[in-house]
Amino acid sequence: MLKFVTTLNNCSFVYDTDTLAVRSHILTADFILMMVTKTLRMVTPKNGEEKYLSVDYEYPSLVFKNQNMCGEKSITSERDASLMEIEIFQDVSSNKSLSKNAKEYLRNSSLKVIDQR
Repeated sequence: MLKFVTTLNNCSFVYDTDTLAVRSHILTADFILMMVTKTLRMVTPKNGEEKYLSVDYEYPSLVFKNQNMCGEKSITSERDASLMEIEIFQDVSSNKSLSKNAKEYLRNSSLKVIDQR
């Protein structure tokens, strides 16, 4: 079974309960970090044209296997994973590309913007 967890610092994870272990109040499991990073930066073309804004998105692409996820006391909410979160976990686990709907879901629920302009 997959669970969705949110922590005090607003990090969200989907983890596999079958792999869960608690060691010294730290949850260890197979999990993915539910976060999308949007990076904004100004790019100067080599041909000397005018600078332009580059926007890149980075989606979850790695399942952390048997790794420390978070402390027990830092959990603010926990629930069963939604169908979309299950799909995302399964796609990342099997190295499949995320669907357009999955990417949109992640952008709407867990977007972190990094402005390097």
